[in-house]
Amino acid sequence: MKTLEELPEEALFILGADSDANFLPTVLSRCEIVTLENNTNIDLVGREPKTYEVYVKDIDNLIHSNIEDRFEYIEKLKKREEFLHALVIHFHQDMNVHLGGVNTNFLKELLQAEEWAAQNVNIRGILEYLMLVMPTK
Repeated sequence: MKTLEELPEEALFILGADSDANFLPTVLSRCEIVTLENNTNIDLVGREPKTYEVYVKDIDNLIHSNIEDRFEYIEKLKKREEFLHALVIHFHQDMNVHLGGVNTNFLKELLQAEEWAAQNVNIRGILEYLMLVMPTK
């Protein structure tokens, strides 16, 4: 409990469960609850082997690219929703690597982006926003 109460400002502590009922009320009272759509888990599991692999090199290139190149990539991208899922998978799988040297706020931005996509916000706009806030190496 001490970890949740005295978490450094720059830290991001992520707990995951199928339901809020899996946590003690005292833990929940100290956390920001983010509910993911049920289909998010299905998409991550169902698409991961094929879709994610297609975008791995592109994502790595974008991390090292400037804003203009990122926007150009999004403009030409045909399967934008798949790319959004690939971004989430990429940063989820490499969370330890990214948390070590990258602003943890981007992980929050990805979760928010999935919520926006579920609310039918323009996917190109979401991706362009993510390109603006995506960390660089």
